[in-house]
Amino acid sequence: MKSSSWIGRRKLACETGQAREGNTTTADVVSPWERRERGGLYYTRSRKVNGRVVREYVGGGLLGQLAARMDAEERRRREEERASRRDERERIEALEAPVAELCEAAEILARATLVAGGYRQHNRGEWRKQRGKHQE
Repeated sequence: MKSSSWIGRRKLACETGQAREGNTTTADVVSPWERRERGGLYYTRSRKVNGRVVREYVGGGLLGQLAARMDAEERRRREEERASRRDERERIEALEAPVAELCEAAEILARATLVAGGYRQHNRGEWRKQRGKHQE
C-alpha cells in the first residue's frame, strides 16, 4: 500500500480543478496556481521576456487570491474591449457597403459621360479629348 504523502505529492487538485503533478506544470495543464512540495498553493503569472515565457511567482494565501482576482478582472476587461471593438468594426463595415455602391455608381456615370463627350482614357489614367472627334 502506498503512503498518503506519496499520493498527495503525486497528483494534486488545484483550486481551478485542474490536476497537477508535483510543483511543475505539464504541457497539457496550465494553471496559475501551483502546489509546491513544502507548502500550500502559490499564484504565478506567465509573461514573455525576450520571446520566452517566464513564470513569475506572485504569492500564496490572500496575496495570491487578490492577484488572481485582479488578473481575472483585467482579462475580463480586455475581452470586453475586444468585443466592443469587434462590434464597432462590424457596424462600420455595414455602413460602408452602401457608400461603396454609391461610389461605384458615380464612377460608372462619370466614365459614361466622358466617353459620350468624346474623351478617352489615356495610358496613365488621364482623360483626354480624342482627336478628330467633334462634340455635337
